[in-house]
Amino acid sequence: MAAPFFAEIESAFLEVQKCGAVQLGHYRLAGQTVQMEVVGDELARHMLAPFSHLKTHDQPPALRVCLWDAKQTGVDCPEGLPTEFRSDEWGSVSQSFAYGYERRYVEYRSRAGTTWLDRASNCLYGCYDDAGQFNIYDYSRPLPWLLPIWCNDLGVQSVHAGMVSWKGSGVVIVGASGSGKTTTTLACLDGGFDYLGEDQIGIGENEGGFTGFSFYNTARVDAKHLQRFPQLSPYARHESEQKTLLMLGELFASQLVGEAPLKMIVLPKVMPSEKTRIQPATSAEALRAVAANSLMLPIGGGRRGFERLARLVRQVPCYWLHLGHDFERVSEVIKGALPL
Repeated sequence: MAAPFFAEIESAFLEVQKCGAVQLGHYRLAGQTVQMEVVGDELARHMLAPFSHLKTHDQPPALRVCLWDAKQTGVDCPEGLPTEFRSDEWGSVSQSFAYGYERRYVEYRSRAGTTWLDRASNCLYGCYDDAGQFNIYDYSRPLPWLLPIWCNDLGVQSVHAGMVSWKGSGVVIVGASGSGKTTTTLACLDGGFDYLGEDQIGIGENEGGFTGFSFYNTARVDAKHLQRFPQLSPYARHESEQKTLLMLGELFASQLVGEAPLKMIVLPKVMPSEKTRIQPATSAEALRAVAANSLMLPIGGGRRGFERLARLVRQVPCYWLHLGHDFERVSEVIKGALPL
């Protein structure tokens, strides 16, 4: 039985369904079917587009996601997780996060709205104040925090990294801000690689090794870096903000894939005075890079996540990628080192 606060959220969505048409979609995410039900035309456009490459057939879902726009429907956002049941809280100026009821429920609040996950029933609800006020971060990464937590419960860890694949072999691209991660990912896409993400992906472990999963088909790119890809510039959105947004589902539909076996880890490093080249990295160097960027927040996976990443870097070959002045060679250099 759901906790009283969550039952109120469920009741609110029943009222929402009377206010307008429910836009329904099914998506293959982290190897499972996710059913999304969205009320509010603009909210549906923003929420469903980043998952468009993961569309699948209608089948029983492993996760049900129900979202609504409070302004369009007239149904206000519920109060949410009661203070007396909150635990493991984390917060900043723009967002907050908390578990509740012995970690069965998770609540995430941002300036855009609030989302709640019931980890027992695999139901996720979200209420947004006004989708017309979304910013680039709301457009590009729907359902942050709660979607990674659900994936972690499945054994698929959310990792701050880019990922591409060549002839079915996946390449994870790991690095902190400014390391060249996004630029390398887009250079590979431009060079014919398939695309799984530039900032957040999922990694799962199985008997045969590791699999990388795509979450979103979007890319957030610094305007100065976008100059390297003049063919993409006409499609950039929200150029008034610090980063521009690319909806890659509109541009590279045939190069977007949902998952790929992991065969290589790349650690880019900007070296403008050199030629672009690749050299082996140690598993310790790779682990430092991926752990530093993926384990710090409450959604990082904890000790289990660290141990999974440690096994990953021991099993999958790791390389430093020196990004030189001959940037156009990036994709060919990676292809040359990739074990097929």
